[in-house]
Amino acid sequence: MEIIMDQFEKEQLAISICRNCKDKTFIYKGAVKDWINQIGSFSIVYDENCCGATQNVLFCFTGQDASILLTAEAFLDFFDQCEPK
Repeated sequence: MEIIMDQFEKEQLAISICRNCKDKTFIYKGAVKDWINQIGSFSIVYDENCCGATQNVLFCFTGQDASILLTAEAFLDFFDQCEPK
C-alpha cells in the first residue's frame, strides 16, 4: 500500500529525518553516476534569498567533493538511496 503525502507532509518528514541524522555520515549508493560512493552528511537549509525569500525549507547533502541542494521530495528520494557509513 502506497502512502500519499502532500508537500507539507513530505517537508515535515524530511525535516524529521534530517534532524535525526544530525552528525551522522552516509554513503550514496544510488544511480547518479557522479554521486555513487560519495560520503557526506545532511543538513537543513532555509531559503534566505534577499531578493525573493520564501518559506521553503531545502536540504543539503555535503559530500567530500561537492554538495547538492534538494527539495523535500528530492531529499526523501536521495536519502532512500543512502546507507549509514
